[in-house]
Amino acid sequence: MRVVTASDQQSASDYAMKGFAIGIAQWAGVGLFASGLLYAFAPWYRRTQTVNKFYIVMCFGLGGGAYKSDRYMVNYERRGRAEMLDAETRKRYDLIYGGKSEQELEEDKKVPTAEPATSSAYGRLSWELKRKGPRSISDYAGRGSKNIKSHVVPPILLAPFLFYFCIPLQCFLIMSSYRCSVLTFNIRHDHGPQASNGILAAPPTSLADLSGELPWSVRKWKVADTLLFYQPDIIGLQEPVYHQVIDLHILVGDDYDWIGVGREDGKEQGEYSAIFYKKDLLTVLDWKTIWLSETPEQVGSKGWGAKHPRTATIARFQSISTPSVTFTVINTHFDHISEEARQASAKLLMDQARQIHLDNNPVILMGDFNSTESDLAYQQLTSEPKDNLTWTHLEALNDHAAQSFARTSGRPVRTTENSISLPTHRVFRRGNFMAQQQQEDTEKAVLFVDTRYGLHTRLNSNNSSGLSGPYGHEATFTSFGEPEEQQNAGRRIDYIMTLGASVNVLAYGVLDNQFDDGCLISDHRPVLSRLVWSI
Repeated sequence: MRVVTASDQQSASDYAMKGFAIGIAQWAGVGLFASGLLYAFAPWYRRTQTVNKFYIVMCFGLGGGAYKSDRYMVNYERRGRAEMLDAETRKRYDLIYGGKSEQELEEDKKVPTAEPATSSAYGRLSWELKRKGPRSISDYAGRGSKNIKSHVVPPILLAPFLFYFCIPLQCFLIMSSYRCSVLTFNIRHDHGPQASNGILAAPPTSLADLSGELPWSVRKWKVADTLLFYQPDIIGLQEPVYHQVIDLHILVGDDYDWIGVGREDGKEQGEYSAIFYKKDLLTVLDWKTIWLSETPEQVGSKGWGAKHPRTATIARFQSISTPSVTFTVINTHFDHISEEARQASAKLLMDQARQIHLDNNPVILMGDFNSTESDLAYQQLTSEPKDNLTWTHLEALNDHAAQSFARTSGRPVRTTENSISLPTHRVFRRGNFMAQQQQEDTEKAVLFVDTRYGLHTRLNSNNSSGLSGPYGHEATFTSFGEPEEQQNAGRRIDYIMTLGASVNVLAYGVLDNQFDDGCLISDHRPVLSRLVWSI
């Protein structure tokens, strides 16, 4: 028997590494091919980051390298075992598995097809060679090793470890999510008798009364404070004229930039539907303003009996930290006189949004629609409202909280006199849950979801930390107390809506526009939504 040397051991390690390298090359190619197919036919894959695509190819390569290294070592071990046979036996094997005469073929038939009982190297190797098919012993000659453990541990054990480590990492990266906070606010125009008529106009020297509509030079400070306090990623403003937009841009500081044009001339004249955005989080890929009329591209056009030109600012954003994340924001202001104009405007924006949504990126629609939930303009955009008020679900909310506490504490909780939540309690859904969920996803894909009703409350969230219901007020229009506007006060006409089945609403609230000092910062309340979607 031949003595195993250090050179033999090194050769074994080199052979394993050779298989590892070949496996990586082969299976990385398979990974690239699979990645190309996914990129061509799976829109969600195109939106993933480049590093995620690299991880997929790396997983294929490392897995293939580990497998190939193992197979190379199996073959190498067989060759080593064959080489360690004595010369007489090797000669006998060469005779059997080299060229075959009739006599040699007859001898082949005597080789058993079942695994021999003997544990000798000769008997087991003879059976293996017969079962695997004829080959020359020269295929098994060369470097051999009786003990190859010391140098093959890294490629055999390390590669699978890296491979299986990358799988959950890749899944985590692909299934990660993006969060975005959005605020819409009609801040009341500054033109007419009380107009400030200038950027950063000085406020009155004295204010005896803070009730009613105050000049913009007074209100602007509280409007800016509201934006700075809530720090939304995106802000949609309605009704500001040019100097109001500039005032707010100055007051909110360098965190925000803005886009938009005046509705009268497509430049600076008239009211804006401006969009402010955090410039350290988002970049604008492209944007435009359309006019809500039969000729959307015609500057200053009015349609369907509207009293004034009405616009919508449409912007496509990209996340700076996650470049694969892109989404579209539409900020608009419908006409307050013509019901026909509001309905036609809703249809126009619905058609625009569906066209934009063909790439499966989310679309966020917000603004002052001058429409309540019972109006056709609202109903053309979204599905039927759902009752998710806190007060109508108090018992269910209490049960849900008790179940969560029971699971985390391991202790039963009595919720009512005849009800108790056990630590093992789970909520079982009806058998048609999946069909209902599929129907809801289909509805989401073709209609906007009002974020008030799309809110994931404690009852339908995966944890117990969600809101119990919509936060704050219900009505978004308050007026300044003018007699002619009192009949319209107390209505909900400002909305944030989303288009895209993957978008979830984490929070929704109608915020205050008046505080203890009595100052009304606008005749509308700001509306805030916090959104999340998978990427």
